[in-house]
Amino acid sequence: MPNNLRRKRRVATGIEAHIDEIIGRLANNPAVEHIASLPFSVESFQTDFNAQLEKFLEQNFAEEERSFWTETLSLNDCKIFSDDETVMFVKIFGTCAGIFGFGETNGKFKILSLSFIESRKHFDKQLTDFVFSLFMKTFLPKVATSEIIAVLKENNFFTVAGIVFELVQTGKFNMLNVSVE
Repeated sequence: MPNNLRRKRRVATGIEAHIDEIIGRLANNPAVEHIASLPFSVESFQTDFNAQLEKFLEQNFAEEERSFWTETLSLNDCKIFSDDETVMFVKIFGTCAGIFGFGETNGKFKILSLSFIESRKHFDKQLTDFVFSLFMKTFLPKVATSEIIAVLKENNFFTVAGIVFELVQTGKFNMLNVSVE
């Protein structure tokens, strides 16, 4: 077959290169089997995350910049996969970050994960910082993101009101998993 007729394969890069690993780790996490669930369903998580996004944008960006960041960061265009028993939530932000969740169909999440790759690119760093902050504000709206980062750097996990936040690092790939004790 001539070279110009061969289809070019799209090579997964960034966070996309880790999707199978993320899904495997989350699907096999003991939290998925717990009776207790996080306080969010797919809909309530989207609503709370997007509410935090609106506050964040109003406080940090001029009106003409907000539509770009709303489109980039909103959970409105997430992907939801479900069967009779389980639901999987996926939202990827650029090439550097994604939010993944597992729960019961028509129920609440058992585990949510912010997965991200450390990058040297300014936009990717900024995007990851924004997503991290919004993700954490959804759970802990009154706690400064800098405090959360300081605790995670020292301990890699913490518990607040029965909710466990655990940072798993593999090289430049990170997963911040949130589940119930």
